[in-house]
Amino acid sequence: MANKKKRDEGRRINNERDQRGKLTYDELMERYGEASRFTAGTCFGVGSGILGKAARDEVIRRSQEREQEDEAKKIRKKKYWCDLKAEVLNIKYEMLTNENFSWTVNRLKQMIKW
Repeated sequence: MANKKKRDEGRRINNERDQRGKLTYDELMERYGEASRFTAGTCFGVGSGILGKAARDEVIRRSQEREQEDEAKKIRKKKYWCDLKAEVLNIKYEMLTNENFSWTVNRLKQMIKW
């Protein structure tokens, strides 16, 4: 029931936009920005989409966001492996220098991950 109300509300808003005529660049950017995915339905769904600057700019913006997310993932992964390497080296150093070295669950887990 709630989905039907949302759908009807969205249709009503889009119909009001379309009745005014051609959408402006800002209105198109707003419509594209609200969409979770930029598809042909988003651009041409109500028959008033224009394949122009707004669509190009939205595609560029989304691809730049995706590249930034990928870069952040790479940085997090690299940091994780660097930290793990430091922990493993610390454990190995303790093994060599400490005569009473004993394995703990945490140490074993770190070595298994490595």
